Amino acid sequence: MAIQQVQIKTITTSPTTLSGLNTLSVLNGSSSNSLTIGLDGSGETITLNSGQTLTLNAYSGFTLPDIVISGTTLLAQVVYS
Repeated sequence: MAIQQVQIKTITTSPTTLSGLNTLSVLNGSSSNSLTIGLDGSGETITLNSGQTLTLNAYSGFTLPDIVISGTTLLAQVVYS
């Protein structure tokens, strides 16, 4: 059985676009600021308040659309593959 590579990263640059992912978990690490996660070009977004987490998974054989993470004083902890 093959092992899937996983990356762990802290994102502080707003906006940041993540492309070609199968899975993505985002934790808003800021103690006071929210962050926004959206699908690139769609206008659809979700806001994570301090300490909230969002996980997205693509079906096997597919990838997620481009994901844009933005916010004021951005501190996003991400795990992705």
